[in-house]
Amino acid sequence: MSVQEQSNRIIELARKWTTGTISNEEIAEFNAWYNDFDDTVLEEESEETVAELEARLYEATVAQEGISRRSIHRISLWKCISVAAAVIVLVIGAWMLRDRLSAENPDRNTGISQALPSGGNRAVLTLANGRQVLLDEALKGEVAVEGARVIKNADGLISYEITANDRKDSLAVHTVSTPRGGQFSVVLGDGSRVWMNAATTLRYPARFTGNKREVQLDGEAYFEISASSKAPFSVITPDQRVDVLGTGFNVKAYKDEPGTYTTLMEGAVKVSDQNKHNAVLRPGQFAVAGKDGSFNAGAPANVKAVLDWKNGEFVFPGEPLESVMRKIARWYDVEVEYSKNAEELKTELYYGSVSRWGDARDVLDVLSMTGTVKFSINQGTTRKKIIVMK
Repeated sequence: MSVQEQSNRIIELARKWTTGTISNEEIAEFNAWYNDFDDTVLEEESEETVAELEARLYEATVAQEGISRRSIHRISLWKCISVAAAVIVLVIGAWMLRDRLSAENPDRNTGISQALPSGGNRAVLTLANGRQVLLDEALKGEVAVEGARVIKNADGLISYEITANDRKDSLAVHTVSTPRGGQFSVVLGDGSRVWMNAATTLRYPARFTGNKREVQLDGEAYFEISASSKAPFSVITPDQRVDVLGTGFNVKAYKDEPGTYTTLMEGAVKVSDQNKHNAVLRPGQFAVAGKDGSFNAGAPANVKAVLDWKNGEFVFPGEPLESVMRKIARWYDVEVEYSKNAEELKTELYYGSVSRWGDARDVLDVLSMTGTVKFSINQGTTRKKIIVMK
C-alpha cells in the first residue's frame, strides 16, 4: 500500500471512529497502525508537556486547514473534527499520544488524578412484604417467591415464572431500584423486558391480572412490551403517561431533568400529560412533557443518543454541558459543582461519543480537549465531586 493509500485508509478509519460506525476489525486495524507508528520523536522531545504537544498539533492543524480557533472553539468536541481529514488524524493522534505519555507521567494532570470507575449491574428488589434482595449479589436461580417465582439467570437479569401455587400473592407489587452508578434488566411476568438506567425505580405487579398492565417509573428505562390486545400496557411517571399495545420505547423521567421524554423505536404509543395534552407517536419520534406545563410531540429523535446508555455509551449530539454533567453524575455516582467563572458553560453545546464503561477521567479528558472547559475531582463529604472550571 502506498503512503497516500495508507493515509487515506487511516483518515477513513478515523472518520468512522469519531462517528461511532467503526467495526471491531477496523479498530484492530487502527490500533495496529498506531502500534507500528514510529514514536522515537517522543523520546527526543520528552521535555515537552502533553499540553504543549497538543497545542502544537492543534495550531498546526488549524494553520493547515485555514480554520479559525473561534469556529472550532464553539462547535466543540469531536464534531469539529469532521471538517477536515487532517484534523481527524491529528486530534486522534494527540489523544493517543496523551494516553501514551500519561502512562509514563501519571501526574500529568493532578486535578483529575483520582479514579472514578464506571457503574455496573446493581439493583435492589423490594418485595411487597418489605424484604429486600441485593440482585447483584444474589446467586443464579430462585431469589424470591411472592406472587411468582423470581429467577436470576446466568446473564444476571431477573425474570418471573408464574405457577398455580402463586395465586395467594397475586396482588403483590414489587419494586426494583438501581442506585446512582447502577443499571439492571428485568423480564416482567407478561414477558415484557425492561432495561433500567442508573438512579431508576420501577414498580410493577409480580403478576398482571385483569384487562390492564400498569407500571410506575421514576428515572429512565427502555421497554420492549409483549403484545396483548386484551391488556394494554401503561408506563406512569409523575408527569406523563404512556399507553401501548406492544412496542419498543424509551422513557426518561428524572426529577432533575427539565421534562419527561418518551421516544418511540417501533410500534405506536399514546403519550399524555397531567394537563390533558396527548399525542400518538410514530417510530423515531419523541414527546416531552415539560415541568413548566409545556407539551411537545412528534419531532424526530436522535435515536443513537437516546439509547446511548443502553448501548454502553455517552453520545452528545450537540448537548448542553449541564445535561452532559447530569449523565456523568448519575453513572459515576458523583456530585457536580461549577466554579463561579464556569456557570456560563452550562449552555455550551458538546458533540461526540465515548464509552461509559471506562473511568470518568476518560470522559472528562475528551470533553476538556475542546479547550473550553477543565475539571478537577475532589473527595466530597458523601461522594466524590467533579469541579467544572473554565
